[in-house]
Amino acid sequence: MAAPCASLTGAGLLYWPEATPPWPATRFGPLRPAHATGILFGFGGNALIPALFHVVQRNARARLPGALGAAAGLQPVLLPGRSRAV
Repeated sequence: MAAPCASLTGAGLLYWPEATPPWPATRFGPLRPAHATGILFGFGGNALIPALFHVVQRNARARLPGALGAAAGLQPVLLPGRSRAV
């Protein structure tokens, strides 16, 4: 959530420069690296986890035990209104 907030704040600062609060942390300079870092780590981290699952399974030539079960076990947490048949 930090990267989208930093990008919206940065876009607002570029569009309305007179509406900038007088604090140094709200200037465009500190917000740009915060946005870039958040986007890089956000997308990179989300791509790294499935890539590691794929690489480990390919190198071991076997499915990881419980990989599908762990994802299915999170379904009630992620989608609390739905229940799965056991």
